[in-house]
Amino acid sequence: MNKLAAAICLTAQGIPFFMAGEEMLRSKVKKDGDFESNSFISPDSVNSIKWSALADPERMKTYKYYKGLIAFRKAHPSLRFRTAEMVTEHISSPANLDEAVLAFTIHPANGETAEGIFVVFNPNPEATIVKLPEGVWKVCVDAERAGTKALNVIESGEVTVLPISAMLLVKGQVDEETQSEEEEENMGIEDEKLTNAAEAVEVFEEAVPEKTEEAAAREVETEEVLAEETAEAKEAEACEEAEAAEEAEAAEEAEAAGEAEASEDAGEPAEEACQACCGGKEECGKDEEAGECGETEAACRKSGRVSKKAAAGALVAAALVVIAVAALTRKK
Repeated sequence: MNKLAAAICLTAQGIPFFMAGEEMLRSKVKKDGDFESNSFISPDSVNSIKWSALADPERMKTYKYYKGLIAFRKAHPSLRFRTAEMVTEHISSPANLDEAVLAFTIHPANGETAEGIFVVFNPNPEATIVKLPEGVWKVCVDAERAGTKALNVIESGEVTVLPISAMLLVKGQVDEETQSEEEEENMGIEDEKLTNAAEAVEVFEEAVPEKTEEAAAREVETEEVLAEETAEAKEAEACEEAEAAEEAEAAEEAEAAGEAEASEDAGEPAEEACQACCGGKEECGKDEEAGECGETEAACRKSGRVSKKAAAGALVAAALVVIAVAALTRKK
């Protein structure tokens, strides 16, 4: 099934993409053996790519199949049409196919060197027989192998496609149609090197302790605590700035009030000064109109001014008390 899906993806027009590790049948498995469906907070033991998986022969076959499909796509520009018009003009489908079977011919264009490409996808659990267009066709991709070289030559006019598999055939010249014994031997050496490397990675992964799920959970919890502390610090800083502004405003109001009181004292009439000091000019014992207030008037004014300034001082003292209480509250 994986190989069929890969063949569909890598023979599609447009830009194909697939998930990292898909070519080696990657799965994300938790310690309890269940599959992880949402691994964004999972540890490396779940999310890392297990290169050692290539030591498994079946996974290695899938890896080679992907590699062959990529090489086939790179070798044939007709798999990379850039407009819908080109697709419509150069791709056609045969008739009389079994149910669910998809097949189409890609006619040469876009710099294609082959005379044509025939693609078959069979998702059914049974094999299917598909009639080929006229000519001699060479199989480059079948159920188990993929690449740019001919695996088989079809001259009968029809081909059997195995269950749940794909087949790609090329008409015309195919690069190096058969592999020499030397090439097969070299491929075997490369496979052996890759397998040895995968085994080395497996040994390394076993030697290096990986993060456990508990460690990952602790990391997430630590990040949440840090975020909360940062938010609290910002909130406290904002409160301090607001309190400082309130204190400055209170100080300014107290200072303005003191200045206003002093100004009022400087221009206060003698009678008002006497009333503030002595409770009225009757208690002064002097007749202001007769000019008998004299020094008593000056004394009353002085006493009045002292009384007003004392009130202003009390107001300033009260403002300072408010500032001190606010500062103590902020420190707590």
